[in-house]
Amino acid sequence: MTVRIKPHHLLDVYKLHGRGMYPFKPDPRFGHDFFRIGNALVEGRVTHVYFTVGADDICSPCTHKVNGVCGDAVEIGAFTRKHDYNAYLDAELMRHLGLREDTPYAMADIPALLLKKMTPRVFATIWRDCPSQEVEQRCEWTLRGVAHCLGV
Repeated sequence: MTVRIKPHHLLDVYKLHGRGMYPFKPDPRFGHDFFRIGNALVEGRVTHVYFTVGADDICSPCTHKVNGVCGDAVEIGAFTRKHDYNAYLDAELMRHLGLREDTPYAMADIPALLLKKMTPRVFATIWRDCPSQEVEQRCEWTLRGVAHCLGV
């Protein structure tokens, strides 16, 4: 199975899995495909990924997607639109990880890349507008989820 995914969505899958969530269940408030893509990732059914800063396979059926972008609101730092905040996160993650948009990657290579490059300092830098305790937990849970999927 090949998926198009935002880097922060991939990290969210690992974070929630590392926190002990699995299997993922549908969220009727949003109607997105997080549960379907997340379960496929955790179960090892995804063979290739294309990273994007735009709408991905999780966003595709979401009720908050308006004209191809997330219409949800946030209040994080200077950001008020979820689309803008997510675009910032995804651009920073892709830059830091050395990923190119719309390029196929073997999913088997991604967990090791994340374990190597996603350090606590990187989490603190990218999620700089979030409380430090929240960022520390995000890092811990994400890396635990990645390690678990690798069988470490």
